[in-house]
Amino acid sequence: MLFFRKKQSYLGVDLGSTSIKLVELKSEKGVPTLVTYGYAERAMGDIARGNPEETQKNAVDLLKKLHKSAAATSYRGTSALPNFSVFNSVITLPVMSKKELAQAVTWEAKKFVPIPLEEVILDWEIIEEVKSQINAPAKQPEANQAAPEIEGLSVGLGSSDNQALKPAVATGKGKKLYRILLTAASRALVKKYVEIFRLADLQLLAIETEAFALARALVGKDQAVTMIIDTSAVTTDIIIIEKGIPVLNRSIDVGGVTLTRAIANLLNIDFKRAEQFKRDVGLSGASKIPGIIEQTLKPVVEEINYSLNLYQTKSGQTIEKVILSGGSAYLPNLDNYFSKLLNVKVIIGDPWSRIAYPADLKPALQEIAPRFAVALGLALREVE
Repeated sequence: MLFFRKKQSYLGVDLGSTSIKLVELKSEKGVPTLVTYGYAERAMGDIARGNPEETQKNAVDLLKKLHKSAAATSYRGTSALPNFSVFNSVITLPVMSKKELAQAVTWEAKKFVPIPLEEVILDWEIIEEVKSQINAPAKQPEANQAAPEIEGLSVGLGSSDNQALKPAVATGKGKKLYRILLTAASRALVKKYVEIFRLADLQLLAIETEAFALARALVGKDQAVTMIIDTSAVTTDIIIIEKGIPVLNRSIDVGGVTLTRAIANLLNIDFKRAEQFKRDVGLSGASKIPGIIEQTLKPVVEEINYSLNLYQTKSGQTIEKVILSGGSAYLPNLDNYFSKLLNVKVIIGDPWSRIAYPADLKPALQEIAPRFAVALGLALREVE
């Protein structure tokens, strides 16, 4: 059955705040191969921020039109929750049975998830096994219930065991521990995505976070500790990938639109002209534009430095490379700007690098590459 499943094609659908991106891939002799792709602008806010029903209806209509205009043949696919809407943390727990571990993870989730656990879907993944360097007292987990999974959907965010962990857990020096990535997402938000796909006559096979899709598309099986700086229209996400897993993920409300508005205000010009200046000049040249972009990016730089210090302090590891993604990745000289600030090589991510496609499409695909990283990562989930 798996052989025939891999012959099918699958969609990756990125429901962004200002656009929808769609990619359809299939597996040809074990190689992910492009079937089609499409892009549509959204004249609406982010569906994840609790917008009214009209916004959802517009998203459904646009997704339907995009599926048709791209001549997509598959009606089955995967989507992703925005990074800013997901809570995550790396925790350590003693090595124990899988059943006990699931119970202990549920208890630990109460420490950082700011909403009741019955309103979220939990997911966890073991990163590695390590040895404890300190002595810690035993602790008695409390009873709690994990939210049940949503029927018929591989959420990638679901712990199905709802029993309380009863034995006390001790972590003495030299004891074996698991480092675990814990993720929680709002059940109500997941249901919104399910409903959008249902109304668009598409089957949502799975839903995950943008961080995992970006890691799959831009890092793949590379074991190097990598930071992804993903700048969308309204946010910038700073993601640290360790052994293929996003172990740190922070978002800040500074994106491409923020930069364009800053330029428009500085030069007293309209948004469209400011957008063109941003893309033509960026951080290069001697005009006022690089200066205002640098000033606007200061909160992003501060967040990057904070994330680096936080990760290096907790893990003892350093970042080996940085990948730029998102609509602003191609801003002139942005890669050099970050490279000098971070003292590490910075590259623009190419999510098409492991995808087979007609050679004559290369110029067009390279032009949109940073914008399509999430959609490609989602489609790759089903064909790799």
